[in-house]
Amino acid sequence: MLKRLTALFLALALALPGCANAPGKTEALAQESTETPQRLPDTSRAQPLPEVKERTRLAIASSIGDENFARRLASAFSEEKAVDLDFLDLEAEEAFEKAREGAVDIVLTNQPKLADDFVAAGYGFGREVFTRRFALCGPESGFENAESVVEAFAWIGESNLAFLSYPGDALQVENAIWQKLQIKPDEVLGRAIVGESSEALGEIVKKDAFALVDWNDWQEWSGTGVRLACGKGDELYVRCQVVWLNPEKANAKFLEEGRMVAEWLQGRAAGELIRASGVYDISEQ
Repeated sequence: MLKRLTALFLALALALPGCANAPGKTEALAQESTETPQRLPDTSRAQPLPEVKERTRLAIASSIGDENFARRLASAFSEEKAVDLDFLDLEAEEAFEKAREGAVDIVLTNQPKLADDFVAAGYGFGREVFTRRFALCGPESGFENAESVVEAFAWIGESNLAFLSYPGDALQVENAIWQKLQIKPDEVLGRAIVGESSEALGEIVKKDAFALVDWNDWQEWSGTGVRLACGKGDELYVRCQVVWLNPEKANAKFLEEGRMVAEWLQGRAAGELIRASGVYDISEQ
């Protein structure tokens, strides 16, 4: 009887669900333990982004040529040399301020003093690339061709004669000469503002006035009653320079491309664009 009870008890124990020694459960656990757990991708570390080539930042003084002249130069250079340029149209003072901070890499300027000071302070290297020449013209009566433009300006100021001015390079040249003579033109002259060089030539006789005019305009002028008062002197040239940054002081990265721009501006392709402007010419220096 005892043997029968023991056998019955063992049979019931094996039949109970969840029993640790059940053959099916034991086999299932064995299979689970041999599987390799699947790992999710590790997103805890940021993946490095592909390196992007920086672009050369070219700042061009706003007063150089018309509003499209400098853009045409920058676009032609980029296309020929396959160099990406970010074109910035800035006043010369702001361009050099940003250059000192390393915020631009190349400056094209018609402000020689700013460029010379920048280079002298060690921030960059410069090269003259093209020039613009002016002539002092006036009415035929009462004035002989002066030995120097400074002498002519002194005579105009002392005689309190009328003067025609227009924005841009000519005004820069004119104001530098008045400052040298310590003459305030708005106080001693009947100074009138006109739009451009050709307009000034047309108004000289009408207003019996003097004006700085573009040399090319003077050469082509076919009107009467206008004479050349002075056409020589270093003061009558605006020298446009390209300045590229010294990486040791200005933290620039495009030293070689700066040189490349300077050399390109003195080459044939740039020369054709510059001469076509009718304003500037490639420098012979």
